[in-house]
Amino acid sequence: YDLCHEFIWFRTNLRKPFYMLNENTGEKQYVESHSAWFDSVNQFHGGDATGELAISIRVDGLFNDDFRAQIPVPETNRASTPSLWARTADQR
Repeated sequence: YDLCHEFIWFRTNLRKPFYMLNENTGEKQYVESHSAWFDSVNQFHGGDATGELAISIRVDGLFNDDFRAQIPVPETNRASTPSLWARTADQR
């Protein structure tokens, strides 16, 4: 899709689980960092309960080109950015 509703998600510690969801298989790919960029129109995502105090912050907005230039993105289909990050994390 050309429509993109982007947000950045931050967490204060790694105990707050957040994931991208494969809508076809139901498989969850968990974010391993303290922050991530998401597109809520084209990327299914969610969080799991921790059973303890865990804080995260979601920042919705229209980010300028200077800011976006700092985010690693695929050459096509910007909405697939979280999938690129997940694949890159698997290769480490």
